[in-house]
Amino acid sequence: MCASHGCCPGADRAVIEPGTIYLRAHAIYQGEHFWSDETSVVVEIGKGAVMTITYQQGAVTGASARPPTYAPGSSIKRGDGIKLTNSDAVGHNLVCNSGTPEPCSIGTTASGTTSAAVYLTKAGTYAFSCTLHTSMANFGSFTVTNELN
Repeated sequence: MCASHGCCPGADRAVIEPGTIYLRAHAIYQGEHFWSDETSVVVEIGKGAVMTITYQQGAVTGASARPPTYAPGSSIKRGDGIKLTNSDAVGHNLVCNSGTPEPCSIGTTASGTTSAAVYLTKAGTYAFSCTLHTSMANFGSFTVTNELN
């Protein structure tokens, strides 16, 4: 294996970031090194699964606000996305709070509609708010796992 004798730096690492990877096959025959022509592979983010966060009817009613629901669950992999379904009577947005692994934002989503997906590439916990309604500060959170989709 190349990584074991040091002629191919990085040969023992897994791909964990999006981008273009350049590859060449390598063989050793009777002490000589032989290389193939170079080829490339593109690793894309934004092709993964999408979690739906639903703001329920009555989400903005202060102390009795109904929490958001998550489908299929409240965890996604890096490269997966989130979208907002608004089942409340008024428009809402979703803005990740400061301190999250990366900024994320879904603009105002009208009652009865679903936003486009936003894809996330950094693992961690994402707390979010609806910045249109002060009663919806720190309204929910979800997790992006370090596993790459």
